[in-house]
This record gives sequence, structure tokens and C-alpha cells, in this order.
Amino acid sequence: MGYQLRLKECEGRLGNLTIGLSYSLVLAPALILCLFYGLMGAGGRVVQVTVFEAACPRRSAVRSSPWSTNSSPAWWRLMVGVGIPLSFMTLMAWWYVLRIV
Repeated sequence: MGYQLRLKECEGRLGNLTIGLSYSLVLAPALILCLFYGLMGAGGRVVQVTVFEAACPRRSAVRSSPWSTNSSPAWWRLMVGVGIPLSFMTLMAWWYVLRIV
């Protein structure tokens, strides 16, 4: 996947890429954290692992997703190729947040 990434493919897709990665790396884990910690009052290691796993970038789900037949391979290369390096920063931030849960 990494060798196939062409950053020129970001042109015209930057907005959608930002939305997709923001949802995948920030919003979805935040919703899960709010559900477990905020609404249900749960905490501890299980909630930490669940939220941290939700914040991990998607790798294997790309080919099996229902959207893969409707989207170009370039789109998925961007999502994975940009998402994994970006997740190094977001996972570190989630690690600090989850230390208080």
C-alpha cells in the first residue's frame, strides 16, 4: 500500500480525505468514549482498549468494505497511506486522554 501512494492524488480529494480521517481517527473513538465513560459510567482497562482500538487506522477493512466497489483504488490508497502515519500522532493523544479514564 505504501509504495502505491501518490500524494498528487490528494488534489481535489483533500476535503473528503480530511473528513474521512477525522471521523476514523478522532470522532468515532470520541463517540465510543462518550458512550462508555459518559453515559454508562464504565471505565478501566476494557474501555481504554476499546477506545484505543477504535482510534487505530483501518487496514484490513479497506478491501472488504461495501464502499470499495464504488470508490477508486486511489481513494483507499490515500486513506490508508495517509491515515497510518497520521495515526501515530492521534494515537499518542488518545493514549494521554485514556490515562485519566
